[in-house]
Amino acid sequence: MLKYLIANGQFSGNVGEIKANVEQRAERVCKQTMGMLAGQYLDEIHLGRDEDTEGQEELKGAYLSFSFKVECDSVYYDTRKQALATIVDDRNDLIHHLLPKFNPHSIESCMKVDHYLDQQREKLLPELDLLRKMVENLQEGKKRLAAFLASEEGKDLITSSLRRKSAVVALLEDIAAQKARPDGWVSLSTAGQLLKQHAPDEISELHEKYGHKTLKGLVLTNERFDLCEEPTDRGGIRVLYRLKPDVQSNK
Repeated sequence: MLKYLIANGQFSGNVGEIKANVEQRAERVCKQTMGMLAGQYLDEIHLGRDEDTEGQEELKGAYLSFSFKVECDSVYYDTRKQALATIVDDRNDLIHHLLPKFNPHSIESCMKVDHYLDQQREKLLPELDLLRKMVENLQEGKKRLAAFLASEEGKDLITSSLRRKSAVVALLEDIAAQKARPDGWVSLSTAGQLLKQHAPDEISELHEKYGHKTLKGLVLTNERFDLCEEPTDRGGIRVLYRLKPDVQSNK
């Protein structure tokens, strides 16, 4: 259970690499000692120390990160640390020192071993129950996450997130910041011309990548922008957009 928690309690990577990353992590965990696993369990699950992600190359494609944490105070952490240290010490004593002291031909020796094992069992049961509950909560959390990601709300959230981080949206933000009129609005037609010059592939694949046939549709469904229309001198309609005030203030 300790191995399961560490291997599955956190993972990250590009969507196509998630399965391989989890399998590699599980393989590494299976090669570690109990003492090392106990230390990782305490630090990663209770202190929230994730694997170092600084210095990663620029992310490409959809990236997913999942972590399972236990919020606790220093008293609880120290209690767990001491309990696991005792179990690790008892386990090492059992593996390395029990057999040399055991005489299978002596009833007294057998009774001592029986008593010794009963004592270890009593120490282990509460920790085993705690780990079992954590694993059950982790599995339940993963099921809920999977259900949410498969729901329409989850799909909309992912799509919206990808739109916010897309190259087209980033360029639209730059254009809105640099080409805005005194009233803050920018002609969407002007923005479209600039995008065709600087990101022609993104514009040509607008529908395939973002699900919109027009730039107006993308702007209209993106919560970072306001959209409006105004009449032109020739009786036509000009479409304008701008960064929302709260977005502008954070840039």
